[in-house]
Amino acid sequence: MATTKFIKHILLTAGIAITSHANAASIGTYNFADNAVADQLVSGQGQFTNDGGIDWYYSSASNDNWFLSTGGSAWANSGAPTEATDNSGSSYLGVSNASGSLSLDFSQTSVINGAGSDIAFFFLWDQSNNLSDVTINGETAALTLSNVFDNQGAQQYAHGVNWQDSLQQNVILMAGTIDLDNFGFSANQALNSSISINLQSNGEFMALSSAVGLNTNINTVSAVPLPAPFILFLSGLAALGLIGRKRK
Repeated sequence: MATTKFIKHILLTAGIAITSHANAASIGTYNFADNAVADQLVSGQGQFTNDGGIDWYYSSASNDNWFLSTGGSAWANSGAPTEATDNSGSSYLGVSNASGSLSLDFSQTSVINGAGSDIAFFFLWDQSNNLSDVTINGETAALTLSNVFDNQGAQQYAHGVNWQDSLQQNVILMAGTIDLDNFGFSANQALNSSISINLQSNGEFMALSSAVGLNTNINTVSAVPLPAPFILFLSGLAALGLIGRKRK
């Protein structure tokens, strides 16, 4: 009997050891894996500011043609800005009193066409007067933005946002989602192309904080196959349990 209990303990311990959950993150009621973020800025067109409202970037075609102006009128060659690549909610890429487009890519995960919305785009500040749309695989759809709330209905805010040399602690969060069904994707099909998001500022500063995959192939719990020696070890323990039972 003691041997049987020991085997059950070993199996339980092994079960805990060989299953793993992807680290989770959330913004309001939106839940996703912490690395399910559009982490590469592939290209851009237009004029954008970084997360301080001080460094302005301009690009005419690709990330090889980005220029930077830091608080002045002179433009210098620069790499593509990287502020729209995390889920902190306090960094952003934005466009002011103009239009522009950004091409974003997921390299740390694969977004899939699952149930409901598949990608969420988060913006800072009230974007009611601004427009945006998303293009994937040649299909374009308008992005409808709404305020971000938690499960209790409380408005969500970003804290520690750098804006015009000051830190703002209560910056309103808005979000819009897309369903890959509307872009010609079949069920469980993976997104293997970049996302183009167009921003049209109509007077209010437009700040894209992040784009995250709500349905990804890393959100599932997967069992890792047991190594052959470990399987033999468990078989040996089971045999010992049977022998012990026969002796009794």
